[in-house]
Formats: sequence, C-alpha cells, structure tokens
Amino acid sequence: MTGRRPEQRLRFVPENGGTAAGTGPVWVDQDVPMVLACRFPHEAKVSRYELGSAPGERLRRQLVGCLFTMSEPDRGVGSSLSVQNYVVALRMFLRSLDCHVATTGLADLDGEVVDRFQDAMVARYGPGSRQPWVLVNQVCVLLREAVEEHGVVLRASLARRALFGATCPKPPVVPRDAYTPAEARAIARAARVDFGRVARRLLAEGPALLELGGHPGRAVGGWKKKANIAWYLDTYGDRTIDQLRDESGGEYVLSGPNMVSPTAVRRMLWPTVRDLVGFWALLLLQTGITPASAALLTTDCLANPSAGKVTLRHHKYRAGRARSERIARVRDGLGTSPGGLVRNLVEITARARRWAGSDALWVAVKEKEGFTTRAAGEFRARNGQNSPLQQFALDHHLVYEDAPPDGAEPLVVHGSRLRKTYVAAAYRAVGGDVGATARAAGNTARVAMHHYGDIASLGPLHAWTVADALYERVEAARASGRPTGSPEVVGTAPSPPTSAPDDEASATEVVEVQLADCHGFFNSPFAAAGEACPVSFTGCLQCPNAVVTADKLPTIITYLHHILGQRFLMGEDEWCEAWGADFVRIVDDIFPRFDTSTLERAQEDAQLSGGSGLYLPTVATARGYRHG
Repeated sequence: MTGRRPEQRLRFVPENGGTAAGTGPVWVDQDVPMVLACRFPHEAKVSRYELGSAPGERLRRQLVGCLFTMSEPDRGVGSSLSVQNYVVALRMFLRSLDCHVATTGLADLDGEVVDRFQDAMVARYGPGSRQPWVLVNQVCVLLREAVEEHGVVLRASLARRALFGATCPKPPVVPRDAYTPAEARAIARAARVDFGRVARRLLAEGPALLELGGHPGRAVGGWKKKANIAWYLDTYGDRTIDQLRDESGGEYVLSGPNMVSPTAVRRMLWPTVRDLVGFWALLLLQTGITPASAALLTTDCLANPSAGKVTLRHHKYRAGRARSERIARVRDGLGTSPGGLVRNLVEITARARRWAGSDALWVAVKEKEGFTTRAAGEFRARNGQNSPLQQFALDHHLVYEDAPPDGAEPLVVHGSRLRKTYVAAAYRAVGGDVGATARAAGNTARVAMHHYGDIASLGPLHAWTVADALYERVEAARASGRPTGSPEVVGTAPSPPTSAPDDEASATEVVEVQLADCHGFFNSPFAAAGEACPVSFTGCLQCPNAVVTADKLPTIITYLHHILGQRFLMGEDEWCEAWGADFVRIVDDIFPRFDTSTLERAQEDAQLSGGSGLYLPTVATARGYRHG
C-alpha cells in the first residue's frame, strides 16, 4: 500500500488516448462535439462522455467547469460514476431549456427554468420515481457551485430556487439486502474452488512448464513447443500472434496441430481478470472492507502479524481525507484466511507486476490489451456486457436460495452485498448491538443502523433490538436515582393524620398541590428538616409524603397527556430522562389502584376541563426541561 492516500482528482485526457494529468479540461475545437474524458486514480479505464449534442455552448462550459472543481479531493465527486450522473443531469437540463440558448449564460436564467425542468422530469419518469428528485438536486448543486466557487451572480429567483433544491417527492430507498447464510456459503465455497484452481495453475503448473522451455530459436521444439513459447513470453513480455510471427522471422505460424496460441500460454504465467474474482469475493466476505477499498490494496497492505491475526491496511475514500487511512485486524494463516489469501495473491501476481511495473495487488493480463493494474475495477458489467462476476456465478451454478428448481435464476454477485453480508453476520453475533456493528463496519452508528441493521434479512432481530432498547430505558427510568419513595394511593378521601406533638404540627400540615395532597411540606425528603419543599409539583409523584386520591385523577390524566405529547418533541433518551419516571409511576402504580369506572369518570372530567386543572409554568413546557 502506498504511503499516502491517492488524490481524488479527475485526470483529463485528449482524444488520442494519451494521458495528461491536470486540473482543467482539454477542450476540443468548437466545431467538434465536446467530449469529457476522465479517469480517477482507483479506476482502470478512461471514461468519456459526449456533451456536444446538448444545446447552449456557454451554459455547457460554465456547468462543466463547476463539475471540474467539484472533482477536487473531498468535494463529493470521487468516481467516474459520479461524473456520469452529473453529466446526465446536465445534458437533460440543457435540453429542457428553450432552443434559443446559444449565447445564454447562467446569469441570464431565472428560477422558472428549474421548475420547468422538474416538471419535465416528473412527466418523463412518473410521480413514483426517485429520478426527478435526484436530477433536479444535481442541477441545483452545480448552480450553487457556480455561485460559491466561480463567483457567478445569478438572478435572485434562480439563486433562491437553487438553494431550495427539488420540491417533488422523494420516494424512500430500500437498502440492498445481505445474502442469506446459505447463499454466502455457496459463494465462499465457489471462491475457494477458484482459489485452488488458480493457485495450482500459476504456482505449480506454470513454473514447471517454464523449467522445460528455452529460447524458441535455439531450444528443442522451436516455435512449436508450448514450454518455449512460455519461456519467451515470461522473458520478453506479453505478445500477440502478429508480434510473435514478426519476431520469429516467420517461423511462428498459428496453424497445424503442434502450434501453440499465446492465449493458451498466457494463462499459465499471469492471472486473468476472471481468475481474480474468487480472491476478491472471499476477501470481502471475510474482512468486510468496501469494494473500493479492496480495489486499492497494494502488496504491502499486511502488517504486524501475531497470535493468528494480521493488520490489513486500506483506504476508505468516502471517509474524508483525515480519516481515509483504515486498519482492520483479520485472521492470518495458510490457505484462504484473509492473511493467507493476500499473501497467495501477491505471489500469484508477482510475474504480472514485474511487467506492469506496479505494486498494486490486483494485476491481471487481458488479451490484446496487455496488463491492467486495476483488475478489481473491471469485475462489474459495463454497458450491458458480460462481466467476470456473472461468469463466476455461471461457472459454479450459483442460484438464489428461494429460486424455483425448474427456473433458477443465476445469482448476481454484488460487492456491496458481500460487504453487507459480513456486517450482517457481525450484527447477529453481537445480538443487535449497533455500536459494535458500527465498529465492525467502520461506520457511524446511524449509518450502521439504517444501512446494515434495518434490512430485510435482519428485520426480526432489528425489531427485537429496538424493543429491548426501549425496555431498558423504561427500566432505567424505574431505577432512576431521582425518586426517593412512592406516594400513598387511596381510592377514597384520605384519613386524617394521627395526632402529633406541637413541634411537629407544622411538619405534618396537609398542603394541597396539583397532583396530590402533601402531609409533610416542611418535612420533605428533598430538603433539610423544617425547610419548605423546594421541588416542582411533579416531584410529588416520587415522594412518600404525597397522598393521591380519586379527586386528583383528572389533573393527573391531564398531566399524563402533556408528557406523552412531549414524546413527539424529544429524543428517546431525553424524554426518558425528563418524563420516564413520572410516566411509569402513573401507569404502573397509580392507575391500577382505581377501578375502571373511576378512571372513566376522571377521563371525562379531564376532557371537559380542557386542562384547566393543571398549571404548567413556561419552563415546564420547554424542550430541555428537567423536573423534580
């Protein structure tokens, strides 16, 4: 692994296929359609997007300039896929404008252009689609970038509209689910089969073949012997059929039963992209790192092996520059443990890395294209083509667990679902502990809860986890240290207190408060002896001096409605700390002491009074109020 995090910057390349790193675009002549070509450091190929067919050359250049600045490190655009999404939104926005936009700039537009664009997208995709919301917000992001970073002065109506963003509904997104345990075992089993085949071919059969070969011009068998062709390719690098014919002086001819195709020899020396899929899938299933992090691994990513564990150092792009360097302590050993997997992969790709001149871990050879150092970026299908991941599922007959036997659909392997499967297993192992799951996934607790805990396969466990958490909070409210005792609850008027000495008369004087009758206002457990009780009237529910009778029930019911209403304004922990003890006292201790008819009459009286029997000071209605 390199010592620093690769820059998340677009590299703009000219149309001749060369590379030219820079911070600005390479524009073509105005008569030629505008083509944006870019590649990020962690990607294998250059991606090109055509913009010349979109109207409005001046607008087009201004908005694309905003996209360039947004591609700087930690600015939000970190991959060609993000660039593609913005280009699609930009192209559709320009086509939604009037046809007379040849000389129009951003400063000439008004706020209605965003509304018209939104209406056009809703009409195109339908009101139930999430696409209009996404496209409009992407355009508004570009407009805000023009104001903040490029100093463009927009009209007031457009500036306000860009700040507000999309106003159409945003349908909820269902998070991608994890693979079932049976599907995950099938993928891991297939990956181990691939691992054995590739390791045997490249670590045993290939070296054995090289030992039998020599220079085709001098060794026995010449250009017709497979071992000689293997020796030649290993010594001079990958060659095509035409190159072998030219370099052999015409002696290499691909005809006849004894001639050897370079394709048959190539796979004995260097791994193909398809060969590395099993390593990649097994690594994600066992470590849980993101697919993008796995694609950036280098040969020195392992460190500090001890006690059957090893540190896996990797980058996590979307974590931000300061937190992008990550480490994971994983199992180490022989075979297909994470540590053994990486070491075997380093050895398998050693010959290919020598010719690629890179320390990248995922190096493979491609027919007619040579060596690629970003093989992990080519596992997914692009533009509807077959992908190595699809071929991996077909080769091993992987199907979904619930697929019908007569029409089984091949299982689709997604890197994000492999990672989610690992985190889901961690979520089960810790019994739904969101904090532990977040640490296992390298995310915040909120992200872990919404993207890993709350998915379909973990629905029952997640529901029980939430219920247990609420139960623990209520139990914490029951055992809170604030209450010092329980009030006396009687179904009839309280009996008069027993006679007391003159010096205790004031201490046992009955004082009527809102929720109860107090029989020790100057002998309060919340104050020194002889001093008046200093707490709010709500503290009576936790005081042994209080006596609750039926005539106080309407006020108590009104108070209960108030604290239930506060639940919608406060978080769970905040509400339990402020009102949980009183809620438990009323529901568990006071209401059960009265019969149903008494409670019904008290409820009717509370509704008729409209809450007039309860006086709440302003501070008691505040969000941060702590009573008692």
